[in-house]
Amino acid sequence: DNMTLVDDDNDDLGEDFDDPETHKQDVSVNKMRTGWQAVDELLTGGWDHGTLGVLMGETNCGKSMWMLNIGANLANNGKNVAIITLEMASRKVMKRLGSMRLKIKPDDYDEISKDSQFLKNKINELKRVTGNDLFESKPGKIFVKKFNTSDCTVTDIDNYIRKLEDSK
Repeated sequence: DNMTLVDDDNDDLGEDFDDPETHKQDVSVNKMRTGWQAVDELLTGGWDHGTLGVLMGETNCGKSMWMLNIGANLANNGKNVAIITLEMASRKVMKRLGSMRLKIKPDDYDEISKDSQFLKNKINELKRVTGNDLFESKPGKIFVKKFNTSDCTVTDIDNYIRKLEDSK
């Protein structure tokens, strides 16, 4: 049933190897900086657009924190980011992101998060910080969506991203 939801683009024949234009490697267009110089060097300029990157590691080794840092760094560089969580509650993701981006100690976050005006001021302060070493441009937005692990499909995630793109 879900196959009807998948786009079938019969007009796209792919890249023509014999066309020299398809070989161009413009880092400014095809890469997104990670926020870490050493990682950018390993990736020859950053993350590749349209490429799946996988972080693997044992339980509790910091994979989620890396992913949230990557999302925050991309947003800090003007990219809009969708963080999809299958296991961690969205509130916990928001707490970790808020601690990182708003410079609030995790131990203090639960209490501080009750003050909506304080958080609004911190978020507005974050938006105003442009043109310095932290941001290349106006910061992007981050959206966090929780899906249930047991019944989430690739189609669900694809539909969510399309809906997000259309509405934002």
